[in-house]
Amino acid sequence: MIHIRHNVSYQIKMASIPLSNPMAIDARSKKSQQKLYQALRHYYGRNIDFNKITVKASCEQANVSRATFYRHHQDLRDILTVQFIIVISELEARVDQLTFLDFETGSQELVNIIDANFDLIRLMNWSQSRPRIEPVISGAALRILILRDYPEPNRTFVATFLGATILQFAQQVVQAPEPLSKAAILKLYRKLIPDL
Repeated sequence: MIHIRHNVSYQIKMASIPLSNPMAIDARSKKSQQKLYQALRHYYGRNIDFNKITVKASCEQANVSRATFYRHHQDLRDILTVQFIIVISELEARVDQLTFLDFETGSQELVNIIDANFDLIRLMNWSQSRPRIEPVISGAALRILILRDYPEPNRTFVATFLGATILQFAQQVVQAPEPLSKAAILKLYRKLIPDL
């Protein structure tokens, strides 16, 4: 796996408790990750069945050695898991910049991230990677609940529920028969996702 230094930190209601420092991935690993992610986007764009793609072919498409691939990933789905971790880190960094975090500002930032990452969500669906990615989203939700002093007896259940719900919401937005504007996505999010 890619080596990540991840320090928990967030700003919640004017308190300076950062959720995270930006992920520290060395430049070569980050470059390799982006190349591998672009290779998967290439195959998706050509409507190639995910299960027919090999590590060898992906590495060739990305111009990354197989040794480098296996140094950081177990299989092709790991590319998408790492990409979600990067996106979550970006969201955490954006939240850290807020002077006030509540449901309104938090939902706006989350919708911005969903809107900016439609391709990643599509690739998750195409590769059937949701079982690996859902715990990553739930883990981020759990960190927020801990920082907000959410009652411990239900915290893990609520974080798991939120992770699954947010991911399902993002999948539905991406699969909508008619494209939704960012304002429409935000309005739906605020109606459908609970404010804890």
